[in-house]
Amino acid sequence: MCMMKNFFLLLILVVSENCLAQHDGIGFCLGAPVGMSYKKYISNSTRAIEFGLGGMPRGIQQQYYRNSFEKNNDFDNKDYKNHAVEGNVVLQARFLFHYPLVVEGVEGRFEWYWGVGAFMKIAKVDYTYTDNSSPSIQESKTETDLDLGPEFPLGLEYTFKDTPLTIFTEASLFVEIANRPGIPAFYGGIGLRYNLYGGAL
Repeated sequence: MCMMKNFFLLLILVVSENCLAQHDGIGFCLGAPVGMSYKKYISNSTRAIEFGLGGMPRGIQQQYYRNSFEKNNDFDNKDYKNHAVEGNVVLQARFLFHYPLVVEGVEGRFEWYWGVGAFMKIAKVDYTYTDNSSPSIQESKTETDLDLGPEFPLGLEYTFKDTPLTIFTEASLFVEIANRPGIPAFYGGIGLRYNLYGGAL
């Protein structure tokens, strides 16, 4: 937890020391997660910071939540029956490095990027189960699932020459340090971002 707090503080320092950004962008992404994206380009757009707010679509990570039930000491001597994710929120903070891609005949700015960031997901999960001592009686309990750890995104983006729009696609590796350390997960999606403050080329 301390490492994640230090990373967020580092991002704040980077923003304050690089206030003259070429442009900012705000938009949305579809995939896992689904949500809003805010990106600030710095150092002549070779680097950027990005913040995301969203949630995971229904049906994602079903086996993960069942495994969490099996690993939870509160459910010892209980038999899993079902679960439902009642709601979840995903927060992301990243520092990104951009590199140009030269594609003949393509105007605008085409780039690939990679980076490192912090990923946090909070979910309310309603479990249904039976007790071994009373297998005919179903019980339920709502648990708060907190997943926290670093993530490592890799992506492509294209900014149009005469229109302040950027389209992007990416994949990201998340490595959980809480609450189940070492569990990796892959996420990804596509998105569209509107560039502010002179973002068109």
